[in-house]
Amino acid sequence: MPPPEAAADKGRHAAEARVLRAERVPQLVGMSVAARLLGAELSRQLAADARAALDCAALQEHLGCDEATTQALAAPLAAWLLERARVVAARCEARAEEWLGQAHRVEGRAEAIEELLGRGLSLATPAPPPVAE
Repeated sequence: MPPPEAAADKGRHAAEARVLRAERVPQLVGMSVAARLLGAELSRQLAADARAALDCAALQEHLGCDEATTQALAAPLAAWLLERARVVAARCEARAEEWLGQAHRVEGRAEAIEELLGRGLSLATPAPPPVAE
């Protein structure tokens, strides 16, 4: 009969696998999807702002400056906003990929724990702390 500590460890590791699958993986996948959606929405909004910046009359009214200044600012401002849209989209996509990669690793850990427990093997090391964000 296995010692009581082994049974407790087995229960702890089984619980860890359940938490990883039921909570951590869905959380990371949700964060990944949200980052992609946010990046797309922010990029669309910044692109719309860039198009609006090219409307010199609206820009002149908003900035309260003369027409010559507005015309000088319109194209550089629009270009800057488009660059910001690209940077925002790339940053959000990078975070989305990072979180999705973490979700795959966490899923792999849960599978490994379940496989070892299914074979009746004990995990030689204590469970590591939860995956950091």
